[in-house]
Amino acid sequence: ALNLILAFLMSLMLPIAWIVFADSFTESIQSVEHLKSLSHLPVLAEITQASKTGPLMHNLPSEWKAEESFRNVAAGLRFQSGEEENQVIGICSTVAAEGKTYCTVNLGATLAKEGKRVLLIDLNVRHPQLYRQEDQPTVGGLVDYIRSNEVRLESILQADRQVTNLH
Repeated sequence: ALNLILAFLMSLMLPIAWIVFADSFTESIQSVEHLKSLSHLPVLAEITQASKTGPLMHNLPSEWKAEESFRNVAAGLRFQSGEEENQVIGICSTVAAEGKTYCTVNLGATLAKEGKRVLLIDLNVRHPQLYRQEDQPTVGGLVDYIRSNEVRLESILQADRQVTNLH
């Protein structure tokens, strides 16, 4: 009888111990509260994942939640920065496919729609993605401008066809 009770208790304790132990080694952020506990920086907003593939999802009725997420980020940035002019926002990660282009394009479009002049610069020299997904003709980029004395800055700047003030 004692062996049965011990076996039963062990069958409960081992899975619980495994879950707690395995969870302590996770490297991903599980929630906004988890992120806040890891950093002293403010969380401006949460970005909702859009169901549409490709980075620009503005003016799509089905993506209103994602669009509202970027409006919340823009409002948080205005609140944090005050009335400063010529701000620079960097979005970076060392891991591929985390949503850098998605966040960059949609935050830029949101700020441009609010009347801000936005210049998006893709500094990924190995695998640029910014205008490759935007039906924009490829006319060269920052690396071409830096390498060559023949490439003019005006030739690599592209205005977005959908959003005014977004380049």
